[in-house]
Amino acid sequence: MKLIFVCFASIGLAGLVAFAPTPAVAQDLTAFCSATPGPEDVLVFNMGFSGVVVRTADATVIIDPANFLMPSEVEKLKALGVDLLFYTHGHNDHFVLASALEIVNATQAYVAAEPGVAAQLRGKVPASRLLIAAAGKSLSAGKLKLDFVAGQHVGPILLIRIQAGPIRIFHGGDSGYVPLSKFPADVAILPAGRPSPTASPDAAFRMAKDLKPQVVVVVHGSDAAQNAELEKKVRGGLKETTAVVPEWGKMVKFTLHRRP
Repeated sequence: MKLIFVCFASIGLAGLVAFAPTPAVAQDLTAFCSATPGPEDVLVFNMGFSGVVVRTADATVIIDPANFLMPSEVEKLKALGVDLLFYTHGHNDHFVLASALEIVNATQAYVAAEPGVAAQLRGKVPASRLLIAAAGKSLSAGKLKLDFVAGQHVGPILLIRIQAGPIRIFHGGDSGYVPLSKFPADVAILPAGRPSPTASPDAAFRMAKDLKPQVVVVVHGSDAAQNAELEKKVRGGLKETTAVVPEWGKMVKFTLHRRP
């Protein structure tokens, strides 16, 4: 893992039960890559800030990796088969051009991005693999369905809901609150706050109330107090939702339960 310095409506998993899943003990990227997700399993590897790798039985997705991944780690992910690389916006704790090109060239994944980021990628990645995202737009990336929502930040930002098989995964970048009730999700990856000037525990909790997920994965909180505050809000205010705060460079695994 590298470190960087920051300068500034579709159906879900049928028959899910009301009680919340319990995350497994954190593991590193080697364990993440060697695990075999079951049909209701979700694995989330936290690269730092809002950078995550998400795996289900149907797909592997990388979101906002900045330049966190070493070449050897990209090779490990290549071996899995990466279906999608997505960038919410162009800030350098989310997007670094050289790293994006390394990932795309190695994995041949589809890459979807906010238009400003897509403009930097145009002509440098195969046109057939580049998807230009826009708020209110739905796209397909192979077997994945993608829905995009305008976020709230100091510049343009797009949030995403990914449908991988029956599982819906939402990623909130480092956005402030925007209404999301039209985008229910099974898993919500939400930003707790700093160094984002717009994200906060309250904003993320309001997003979670709209999304009604089984699991909230807390990211983009450099302040442990903010992570803990969001976790507390979710546990106290959303009784059917589990909140989990994965360490940087670690993963969590959880199973989305079905009703009998």
